Amino acid sequence: IIESNKISGNVQFRLKHYNISLEDICEQLTSVSIVREPQVPFPQADKFERVVDLLGLLMLNSLDAEEITANYDFDKRQTDYYTNACRYLGLIEKENNNGKVVYSLNKQGRDIMSKPHKQKFISLVKKILEHEVFNKSLNLYFRKGSPIVRGEVVEIMMGSSIYNIGQESSTIPRRAQTVLKWIDWILSLQNS
Repeated sequence: IIESNKISGNVQFRLKHYNISLEDICEQLTSVSIVREPQVPFPQADKFERVVDLLGLLMLNSLDAEEITANYDFDKRQTDYYTNACRYLGLIEKENNNGKVVYSLNKQGRDIMSKPHKQKFISLVKKILEHEVFNKSLNLYFRKGSPIVRGEVVEIMMGSSIYNIGQESSTIPRRAQTVLKWIDWILSLQNS
């Protein structure tokens, strides 16, 4: 089911995920195996919906960085954030093609994006929760029975092995914001 809201001249659509339950999310949380952190920057891409949209766009064609930047009206830095988020999840490849950086879905990304709606979103939840910081953060949310805060995520990150981020890094609080937003996205999938 699709809802639309007209906001200042633009039509905004939001998919409702009627078939995803809290049990589906908890099953992913408890059944995943934690993967080794990839040698890709830790995500700094707060809008997971945009990650999903980019994966869908790459399902149609490989795109170079300039095309992604133009499509989303991003600056180059934002393009890096969102493409690196997709790479962090292990769903796209980055290649140099005649001096241009080109992104394309890999086999796993193509398999996930080809699935029916519910299975696609559950697979994306699984890909997020395979990463220690996200897994521990959602576990903490459920243990507390209430939303977690940035400081709690920072503590989890400080105790985790994260590629190319030192323990004293001022980057950690910014990246913790992405963790909170991705956890919010996961929880927003469930039936109301």
